[in-house]
Amino acid sequence: MTLRQQADLAIPFIAGIAGTLVPIVVFVGIGLSLQTASWFSWTSNALSDLGMSAPSAALFNNSVIVAGVFLFIFAFGVRRVLPRFTSLSLLAASGAFIGIGLVPETIFVPHWMLSVCFFICFVGCFFGCGLRKSLVPWLRWSGLLLGVLAISSLVLVVLLPGVAIPESLVVVPGFVWCAGVAVGALMLPALAQKKTRKYSTPAMTG
Repeated sequence: MTLRQQADLAIPFIAGIAGTLVPIVVFVGIGLSLQTASWFSWTSNALSDLGMSAPSAALFNNSVIVAGVFLFIFAFGVRRVLPRFTSLSLLAASGAFIGIGLVPETIFVPHWMLSVCFFICFVGCFFGCGLRKSLVPWLRWSGLLLGVLAISSLVLVVLLPGVAIPESLVVVPGFVWCAGVAVGALMLPALAQKKTRKYSTPAMTG
């Protein structure tokens, strides 16, 4: 196997690992932040409120930054599998997500702009999959379902004083979807391709 072939297999696999780590880092970080923020209310606060003051701020902001880096690596690798619009939306979303951790809510206007950018780009990648007929059915329908769920959650923004619940309805299933795509569209095909090349004979490979 040539160096180029090894790289072609390694990039999707590394991106797949990064994609599976995104929800783990986010959920653990938010969970630990909640344990140190007894004042937090799911109906009255935003998730970003956890990043405003110690001790929850360090846990929340750092986990968002790390998860954003993993999301960027995943988006870079998944560009070979998903439509161009979807991968570009994910790249933009990852940059905005890193910015959310770097610019806490205490710097309100830039933080708010980064948050809006993240949610628009993140939801956009779902519809990018859902509206692409050439994709395999599970990618199309899962993307479309998550896009509709995200749009539907806007109703709760009007009904509740806080946005933590609608934010969670986008972030939680969205990051789980990233992990599913990472495994199903990147890691498993890369492993299968590696196995096929490993057992190929010189006559088969030419």
